[in-house]
Amino acid sequence: KYIADPLDQLPQITFWLLGSFTSVRQETLYWSIPILLLGSCVLLLLRFQMNSLSLPAEEAQSLGIPLKLIRWVIILTSSTLTAVIVSVCGIIGWIGLLVPHFTRVWVGYDHRRAMPICALLGAIFMVSADTLARTLTAGEIPVSLITALLGAPLFLFLMYRQGGIHA
Repeated sequence: KYIADPLDQLPQITFWLLGSFTSVRQETLYWSIPILLLGSCVLLLLRFQMNSLSLPAEEAQSLGIPLKLIRWVIILTSSTLTAVIVSVCGIIGWIGLLVPHFTRVWVGYDHRRAMPICALLGAIFMVSADTLARTLTAGEIPVSLITALLGAPLFLFLMYRQGGIHA
């Protein structure tokens, strides 16, 4: 940021740090969508095994589940998906914390149901936040500001409701 051109590069860096869908171009989607689809399919196929990760290790292994392999595949796939999304849209906070918690409250901890619903709720939340970011003022507000303004109070409400915060 220090040596960036203040008229051209600095605004782009700032918007990337604050998260925005403005800079997403068709060329970017050509290389990112195949990676995102492949990674999402891998995680969706592993959602049955993800339920077993909450069991004690001996019990999960007795079911014939290779725990170390499943953990590594999940970590590598999730990290790759996160890296691709951040490289395209920038850093958008609260979405990965808020939506999964709301999904668990709504449908429970079974990944077979929670993962598809979480993806749908995340998409709805991000489209709504982007729409607000583009329409609230004459200029575009970074999406991460909207997600923070909505996410922080909603997360505190969830924590209070589940007993994590005592009044």
